[in-house]
Amino acid sequence: MPRRRGSELEVRIRATPSFINRLLVFAIAIISSCKTSVEPLDTEQVSVQPPSDSSVVYISYKNMMLQRQQMFVTTDYINSNLVQGYGLADWPVWSPEKREIAYTLGGSMLWVMRYDGENARMLGQAFDYLTSPRWSHNGRRLAIIAVFKGAMGCYLIDSSGGNLRRVADTSLIPRWSLMGFAYVDWMRGDSSLLIGYSQLDSPYVSSSIGILYLNSGRFFQVSNLEYLAPSQPRASPTRDEMVFIGNDHLGYNGKLYRANLDGYGVVKLCDAWECQEPCWSRDGERIMFLKRDGDTLPLAIWVINRDGTNLREIFGTEGFHVLEPDW
Repeated sequence: MPRRRGSELEVRIRATPSFINRLLVFAIAIISSCKTSVEPLDTEQVSVQPPSDSSVVYISYKNMMLQRQQMFVTTDYINSNLVQGYGLADWPVWSPEKREIAYTLGGSMLWVMRYDGENARMLGQAFDYLTSPRWSHNGRRLAIIAVFKGAMGCYLIDSSGGNLRRVADTSLIPRWSLMGFAYVDWMRGDSSLLIGYSQLDSPYVSSSIGILYLNSGRFFQVSNLEYLAPSQPRASPTRDEMVFIGNDHLGYNGKLYRANLDGYGVVKLCDAWECQEPCWSRDGERIMFLKRDGDTLPLAIWVINRDGTNLREIFGTEGFHVLEPDW
């Protein structure tokens, strides 16, 4: 549970089921980073309709230790089609026009494929580790959190796979640690990045959100949110605001919040037992996220209006868990 010591907020590593699953993903990524190829699962691939406003890409798994993760696209919130049957696919994200999907493979490679799973190609070289790819709004670049040749930081890479460059590291974000999980997202105008990161303040790991201004190289920590241990931020495509997961004083598990980019105007949107991995609709009026109401229940995909109204379940996968939806 978050607790204050003086003016400093410290957060213990939360051993929730979702956090443990994330640690397993990280461990699997490290183990499999030395692999150059993986075998596809024995699963039939189905023709996928062209994406629409209701198209969601997500990861589903049944037994993560067996690396049986698969990537699906649903075009009508009901029927899901397999588009990537390899057991190590992770972090799928739509391109701006929803014609392509970027994703990581084996925790060390960045790939892009067409919406139906065809024309897959690897971008750049293999990394030591990478996570959280995000397309720029103009589709020309992707931002990632990665370790490349031993150097951890936030990187940009052209959508063609060239011009890899690091734009933030521990000299800009002190005590930045991958003991937690990092997220990056493009803000409107493609000149700034919203970064969710962990800081190692032994013996604790604290979560924070910051804004990186690419033109000046300046980094601004959104300190007004520190009391919530904020993580997993996503920038609104239409307003100067964000959604994120925070932890209030009542429990360890994440709640869904919305706030201005400066950290003011905080609104709790969902107070469920656990919320994870929010993302915006393209018009900025709705938020999709993972939710469950008990530790024995699987995470399902839910949607809520920006103002906190009309909470409804989109779908869950019976017997399977879902991760990382992107709208």
